[in-house]
Amino acid sequence: MGKTVLSIDGIRALAAIALVAFHVRLPGLEGAFLGVDVFFVLSGYLTAAILMKSDRAVGFGDVRTFVARRLRRIWPLLACVVVVVGLIAWFFGDGSVLGAETLPALLFVANITTALERAPGWLIHTWTLATEMQFYILLSLVFWIGRRAVLPALIAGFVITTLLRLGLSVSGYDWFTVFYMPFSHSSGLFLGALLAVSRWQPEDRAELLSALCIVVIGVSFYGVTFGDTLGFSISVIGVEIATAVLIACLLKPGGNRVAAVLGSATLAKLGLWSYGIYLWHYPIARLVRTEMPALSAFCLTLAISVVLAALTYRFVEQVFYTRVAHPKSEAPADTPNGRTVL
Repeated sequence: MGKTVLSIDGIRALAAIALVAFHVRLPGLEGAFLGVDVFFVLSGYLTAAILMKSDRAVGFGDVRTFVARRLRRIWPLLACVVVVVGLIAWFFGDGSVLGAETLPALLFVANITTALERAPGWLIHTWTLATEMQFYILLSLVFWIGRRAVLPALIAGFVITTLLRLGLSVSGYDWFTVFYMPFSHSSGLFLGALLAVSRWQPEDRAELLSALCIVVIGVSFYGVTFGDTLGFSISVIGVEIATAVLIACLLKPGGNRVAAVLGSATLAKLGLWSYGIYLWHYPIARLVRTEMPALSAFCLTLAISVVLAALTYRFVEQVFYTRVAHPKSEAPADTPNGRTVL
């Protein structure tokens, strides 16, 4: 496994930890929900890298195969978590979850239902998977149209989604519309894909740029408030750009102490399990955050999420994707196992 992969997994790990901290309401990290946007840039980059791997034109059969493999990557663990959470919610007397939340989560439309219903629930965090799956389908169709269309389409996508989000914010739309509506929060996916297609890398000072990008992301986690539509709409641009530049710096050959830290064994392993950590952590946080101090809730939620993620990575993700989908034929050199999701 290359150093770049380990470093990218390290970014995933930190973003996942930030989201756990946010959802247990750990003081000082009110803006850590922006960790989702870090994930989006990573997913956009890795997805486009997979599609760019082939030298030949992408046919409709390739689109079908690509989407099917994305489903095999995402759906089994998602279904596992949805079933478990639905049963737990029913046990705690919230049987409405089974009807109201499980189907949108499994059909990848949770971002639409959340934006329309404006009601948080046990599975509200699955809106990110809906956003990603919708982007995967759109991106593969753009590649099908032709390689020449990809770069201008991605530039247009990033600009339009960014302006859409800003326009909704200044027009007074509510938080649920601005944050969850399809494609109003997809700019990071477009930017990550644009990085992969353009193959941009900094000419020099990659280590310094890496450190500055992490500072920008960290300050944003500290300085933004959930529910502030305009503050979010502006801050997310900085987080997306910082994440894209950080990825580009990590891809650049040569010594980089930031990459070495991000690629440490612990962070790399947590990054490998980050999809499971993301899916498991929110229902756990919802259960414990009102029963104990924030720091205790954070430690307990993270510990349980890591254990569950490790187990389901071994017995769900690897069984249904690594062994069934033969990802080595799909993944580019720096993306083993085709890990493109949260």
